[in-house]
Amino acid sequence: MKTLFERVTIIGLGLLGGSLALALRERNLVKEIVGVARRHETWELAMAEGVIDKGGTDPTVGVSGSDLVILASPVEAMPAIVAGAKEGFSQGSLLTDVGSVKELLVQELPQLLPPGVEFLGSHPMAGSHLQGLANSKSNLFERATCVLTPVAGTSTGALKRLRSLWEGVGMQVIERSPEVHDAEVAWVSHGPHAVAFAFAKALGEAAPSALQLRGSGFRDFIRIARSDGRLWSGILSENALSTRQVVEKVIKRLDEFLDVLDGKNKEELSRWIDEGRKEVETGE
Repeated sequence: MKTLFERVTIIGLGLLGGSLALALRERNLVKEIVGVARRHETWELAMAEGVIDKGGTDPTVGVSGSDLVILASPVEAMPAIVAGAKEGFSQGSLLTDVGSVKELLVQELPQLLPPGVEFLGSHPMAGSHLQGLANSKSNLFERATCVLTPVAGTSTGALKRLRSLWEGVGMQVIERSPEVHDAEVAWVSHGPHAVAFAFAKALGEAAPSALQLRGSGFRDFIRIARSDGRLWSGILSENALSTRQVVEKVIKRLDEFLDVLDGKNKEELSRWIDEGRKEVETGE
């Protein structure tokens, strides 16, 4: 495939950062990949396994000379990383991220950048409850959706370059405003995680022995409840308002379900279930 960037720096070599490095390398989309990690052991492992070409722990050094910098750290850490690396950015370079919250980043990151460096948010909708470089895989992004979040003033060049990058690793690219992105992601990711966490807590408190009966349907439903608490506490906190609105609407529907269930009217209960099923099927 056509080389899109000369040098790309990925800050954060966990599941997403490591998988993206593997995908870019496998498809020859960049000439050189620089990895920045908090721990020496992480970037050294990435070097040893051929995931990156160069590595280190200093973001300022890491971003130097790169025409694209990708933040793959937790969202709450991104502003401090950018502020600390400000002096290292090259004139004309592009900054993006893989975070699942966008309003916060759009408000904070551009003002931390030096003149001549542009930020355009990305959110590849791909991942796993498994974390870390060891679980990275080059096909993580294939056939998944990536959301770009342009704002007034976003250059057509930045949009074109990032669209080409995410399409290059196999993703379908769509655009949303940062505000709409956060509201919609609360429905398809943050809210479902919150509901799964709550269900898991309720199960553990009331009927832990029921886990012996679990089947494939239960595993599909509860898989995301196994997600990392430290990671998800940050995500949910950064998108708290939209997530709260989703959970409140779900609670309202659960109260409605209890009323229907108490009526013991199978036809009415069937209609209630089918209404929800049709809403999901319509969106597929």
